[in-house]
Amino acid sequence: MFDRQLLTVIIPSYNDHRIIHAIKSVRRFDDLNCVKLLIKDADSNNELIKEIKHMLKKSDILIVKKDKGIFDGLNQALDYVDTEYLGWIGSDDMFSGMVKSSDVISALNMSKIFVCNTAHFKGNRVSRISHSVFTKFGLVKLGVNNPHFSTFLHSNIAKTEKFNLSLRAADVIYFMNIFGKISNKNIVTSNSISTLMELGGYSTSSIFGSINAKIEIINNIDGFANRLLSICAISFVSVAKFLSKLKFLLFKENIKKYLVK
Repeated sequence: MFDRQLLTVIIPSYNDHRIIHAIKSVRRFDDLNCVKLLIKDADSNNELIKEIKHMLKKSDILIVKKDKGIFDGLNQALDYVDTEYLGWIGSDDMFSGMVKSSDVISALNMSKIFVCNTAHFKGNRVSRISHSVFTKFGLVKLGVNNPHFSTFLHSNIAKTEKFNLSLRAADVIYFMNIFGKISNKNIVTSNSISTLMELGGYSTSSIFGSINAKIEIINNIDGFANRLLSICAISFVSVAKFLSKLKFLLFKENIKKYLVK
């Protein structure tokens, strides 16, 4: 157990009562008592703000300020991070409990970035798994979507970039730039699922949105050869994602399988 906070977990919030479950999952995740919660709320209703305040510790931070969406909210939150390490989840997501704060601290003591798997779900059914193995082989640098809400890193590295509010794929490009600064030997991955992430995000809400996001990603990569590699990598991972979806469509799994109380 620690008597100080080492890891900040950011949760963006706006009128979504599921954040209560997200906060509870962070408490279960924090076996070392070393986590500081940083809630960036975009001016939710008074009832929800009151509920959130009731769940916070003295060391936690609640910022209530209007923003231009989740990426702007994350940018604002980054300015308030004062711990050595950083992680994040969405207000409609949960830490699974399979990975604890002790695992994160241990991994980051010997690396710059620690990435786990993410289980995507809809309702109470798992839809697919985003694997950290692609991160291990450096494909994030080619624009492959990193399991971002299962990514923990040194705060000083996270603060070297901002989310570009004009881009649909701002999250992918943010992590592409971050990982581009770090050698693969300083990136540790785990096959454990750290986060349960609800489907339906802005960039993946439609086939057209997904295509536009991929075009943005490729256009943000320098060099013709690297762009060709990016297209190959993204295509390969897209096939892997499809097969993962097919597997979970055929063999239905309840999210409870991935929740550790």
